Amino acid sequence: MRRLLLLCCLALPALHAAPAWSAANASETFTTDKLTASDAWATATKATGDSRGYVTITNDGDADELDGVTCTDALGATMNEPNAKTGSAGLMAPLGTDLMPVLLKVQIPSHGSFQFKPGGRYLKFENMAYELKPGMQVFCTLTFSTNGPLDVQFTVAQPPAGAPAS
Repeated sequence: MRRLLLLCCLALPALHAAPAWSAANASETFTTDKLTASDAWATATKATGDSRGYVTITNDGDADELDGVTCTDALGATMNEPNAKTGSAGLMAPLGTDLMPVLLKVQIPSHGSFQFKPGGRYLKFENMAYELKPGMQVFCTLTFSTNGPLDVQFTVAQPPAGAPAS
């Protein structure tokens, strides 16, 4: 009986501490009438840092625009160009800065797809409330001009070799 009580006392705070995270299947798709989000994943973090999100958006209708991103348990979320300090965006950043141009809108082509991917444009989940570990999920809403909101779950994973960690 004591062991059961001790186990419950130890498990209850862990369940309460991270209500928004659980294991996920990275190959899951999320859809609206015309849009599909697939291969959604996010980078692991240390403590309460920033994470990068990657996803493929497929559009089976007329052209649309991704207007914004919001995420549960993130202070903010933005759409970004690659880190200009690395030269991957063809821009120069002042020495000692971390210039990442924020995008206000991203075009999703008619009957086509757009990919947020390592080395390219990405979603930035700022100041996560929890440390993100592989297997957890980040719950976000992508908002489109025409098709409205699309809820997407990003599975936390270790980035592939050579990809930015956060």
